Amino acid sequence: MKLVLVFCLLFFWYSSVTALLRVPYALYSANENLYAYKRIDGQFLTPFIYDRADKFSKGFAHVCRSEFILPLGPLGVSRLGPMRHGFVDSSGRFLYRTGKELEDDASEALAIFSDVRKVGFIDRAGDVRIAPNFDHARPFCDGLAAVCRCSSNHIDGPLCSEIFGKWGFVDKSGTLVIPYRFASVADFSEGLAAFQFEGRYGFIDKTGAVVIAAKYKKHEAFSNGYARTDLGFIDKGGALKFPADWSDITSFSENRCTWRKDGKYYLLDEKFRTVSEGFDRLGNVHEGLCYFQKDGLFGYIDQNGSVIVTPQYLEAGQFCSGMALVKSKSGVLQSIDKLGRVLATVDDAKAENISENIYAVSDKALGYRHAFDLFLTIQPVLLALLTGFCIAIFCQVVRSRALKICMIFFLLAQTALLSYPSGHSHITTQLLWWCNGVGLFLPLLVLYLFQRPEIKARIAAIIARLG
Repeated sequence: MKLVLVFCLLFFWYSSVTALLRVPYALYSANENLYAYKRIDGQFLTPFIYDRADKFSKGFAHVCRSEFILPLGPLGVSRLGPMRHGFVDSSGRFLYRTGKELEDDASEALAIFSDVRKVGFIDRAGDVRIAPNFDHARPFCDGLAAVCRCSSNHIDGPLCSEIFGKWGFVDKSGTLVIPYRFASVADFSEGLAAFQFEGRYGFIDKTGAVVIAAKYKKHEAFSNGYARTDLGFIDKGGALKFPADWSDITSFSENRCTWRKDGKYYLLDEKFRTVSEGFDRLGNVHEGLCYFQKDGLFGYIDQNGSVIVTPQYLEAGQFCSGMALVKSKSGVLQSIDKLGRVLATVDDAKAENISENIYAVSDKALGYRHAFDLFLTIQPVLLALLTGFCIAIFCQVVRSRALKICMIFFLLAQTALLSYPSGHSHITTQLLWWCNGVGLFLPLLVLYLFQRPEIKARIAAIIARLG
C-alpha cells in the first residue's frame, strides 16, 4: 500500500511540476500578436483570433488560426488544437477551413490548397472537391480554372517551375476540358481567356479553340465586351474598336472607362462616347462613383459625370462597401460615405495595409506581458511549495531514513535545477534560493506544528465542538 502511495505522490509531483513549467509558455503564446479585421469606418469584422491575416483581394483574405481559442481574461487567450488555414470574406465569415496550406485567392466557392508537392481545390466547408493532381493552379473564373502539369524532369523547390509546364483548364468537377498545351494562360472572363504563343497574346474560348490570334504585346481580361490591349480596345471578334496607347486607357468598370488625351482625362461609356471631360486625374467607377482631381483637390462624380462630392481632399480612393478612404486638407486620413460624410479617422501607420477598405489590426495588450513576467517571478515559490508538500507527505508515509534522505535530495536537486533563473529577467539568484527555502520549509513547519501534542489536543477540541 505504501508503495502505491509513494508512486502516486511522485506522479502528482511530476505532473504538477510539468504543468507549472508549461504556464510561462502558454502566457508567452498569449503574448504573441493576434489579428482581427477592421473596416475603415471603425467597425470590426472579426475578433482577435487570427495568427496570420493577409490583405483582402477579390473579397477574400487568407488567414490562419488555431482550431480552438480559449479566453483567459486578463491573461489573453490560449491556442488549442492544430492550426487551420482558410479565408475570411468581407462579412467576416471564416471559410475554406483546412489543416493544409492554402494557395492564392478564393473564388466561385472553391479555393486552392497544397498537399506537399501538388495542389487541388476545396469548398467552403473545407472538403476536397478536386484532388491535388496539379503542379500549379489558379482560382476559378467564369466556371473554369487554369491548371498546370510540369515535366517530371524539371523540379524546382516544393513545386516545379511554371516555365517547364503546360497549362490547361478544368471545370468544377475536376474534368480537364482544355488539354495541357499552352505555355501560359490567363483566367477566363466573359467566355474568353488569353494565351501566350511566341511572346504574343491571343484569346481562346471554353473549348480551347483560338478565337483571336496571338498578336498583342499586352492584354487584360474582357469586360463589358471589350479587352484592353497595347493597340487599344478590341471586341470579342478581335476587331479594334478604340485605338489608344496602353498607358492612356483603363479597362471597363461598371460600363465606364477612362481615357487620357492631351494631358486631360475623359470618362467614356460602353460606346466610347464622352460622358465627362477635363479632369487632371480620374479613377475607375466603383459602386457608382469614381474619384477625380481638379486644381490639386479630389472629389467624386457618378457614372453620368455629375459631381457628388466636391473637390476637397488631398488624396482619394475607390469606393468599396459604401466607403472610401480620403485625406483631408489637414492631412488626416478619413473614411467617408457616398455623400462625403466622415465616418471615422484612420491611423496613418495602418494606411499601407488597407485593401478593399478593410485592414488587419493586431492586439498585444501589456497585461499579457505583465502576467508573463509575474509568473516567472513566483514560479520558483510555487515549485518549492509543491516540493515541500510532497516531501512532508513522503516523510509521513516512508519509515526508512536512507530512503527519506535519497528522496529529499532528489526532489531538492530537481526543484533547484528546474527553477534556476537562466531565462528569468526579474529574479536574482539570491532571491531564488530565498523563495525555494521558504517554499520548502513552510510545509515542513506546518507538518511539525500539527504533530505536537498540544496542537493535536486543540484541533480535537475544535472538532468536538463543531460535532
